[in-house]
Amino acid sequence: MTRAGLVLAASVFAIGAASCGGSLPSSGLAAQSALAGVSKGGCSTTMSASPFVINWSMTDRGELESRLKKGLVLVRYSGCTLEIVRDCAAPRSSYAYTALTPKEDELVIRSKDELYTSLPVGAARLEANLQASGELRVRSMVVGRFESPEGTISLSSLDGPECPRVTHVVRGVTAGAFRFYAGSATAVGAAAAGFGAKVGGASSREEQVLSRDGSFEACAGTRDGDGPPRDCGALLRVELAKIDQISDKPVIKQERVCPPGEQWADFHGCQRLEATSQPTASRFALSGGALMDTTTGLMWQRDQASATMPWDDAKRFCLSLAVDGQSGWRLPKKKELVTLVNKASPGAKLDTSAFSSSPAAAFWSMSADASSAGDAWAVDFHDGREVSKGSGERLFVRCVR
Repeated sequence: MTRAGLVLAASVFAIGAASCGGSLPSSGLAAQSALAGVSKGGCSTTMSASPFVINWSMTDRGELESRLKKGLVLVRYSGCTLEIVRDCAAPRSSYAYTALTPKEDELVIRSKDELYTSLPVGAARLEANLQASGELRVRSMVVGRFESPEGTISLSSLDGPECPRVTHVVRGVTAGAFRFYAGSATAVGAAAAGFGAKVGGASSREEQVLSRDGSFEACAGTRDGDGPPRDCGALLRVELAKIDQISDKPVIKQERVCPPGEQWADFHGCQRLEATSQPTASRFALSGGALMDTTTGLMWQRDQASATMPWDDAKRFCLSLAVDGQSGWRLPKKKELVTLVNKASPGAKLDTSAFSSSPAAAFWSMSADASSAGDAWAVDFHDGREVSKGSGERLFVRCVR
């Protein structure tokens, strides 16, 4: 892999990480400094869907470029931290390239707040450069875009031991060239050269090149539809898509529905249970640490998680759960969780003969509240109601498979 290629990949990945600060308007990098959502002297928890950043290590740049050529890139993106998740496979897909009319831009950073807004990943390491030079500048040229044809991707479609850590997929990447400088240039330097062939040629001694990738001269060359011009493939900005909830499948799984007193067994169908294995007067059939609902065919975790947790943590908890050595668990959809409601129950509104230790409290579902951003649906087993809760609230969790 060429040095340019490594730098190229780096900028994309860094891009994602930068998303902490806010999205990068397509009209120009300079507008990014005005983005909201960044607290003074640090990164915000507000994350952009299409961030820009160029400050990333050579090793990580090379890994990102390599993975982009092999299929969908899965990442963990939280706050100002972005990392590739290695041991997790997504549905097989690839990135197609579309050439664009070349676009040039420049981003100037003159304050600490602007630094953390525009380049949050590695911003702490750049503070000294900014303080010493007075400003940081990124000159860029965009000539095309790599894009995945995939729509939404669900957690349940991923495969691998690290999948519970995945939060986003890289859906698109812009390509071209960039130069990252510390300090200002005099008239003899880059200010006079602009974005043409002289960029990087006669620069002022006050200007220090921190990072570069791609050739502006090459970006002005002939393009075709299969990829960017040679030496003009630096990855400049990445578009991140949040991993979706599970796909919307019917609750009833006819092949697993068994009459009371029997339990579904793979490859064998409904099998009669021993009398000691079945909860008294219940539609639920006991199987170790799980309960089979013989009316829906769903297998439920018998005992809820030992601690309450936020919504995102609840989804990951279920994906990593193993009961009696069995994996494949997930957070239930709202309409699945509602099937457990038994309003005739005197305590918690569910079958207490089966779920004897369940609290009369709210439990998370997998379903987001489409009418209220940042909220998700839960079922309150105190009264059996469906309730919308802020995703940061800590609720009980019971997984299903």
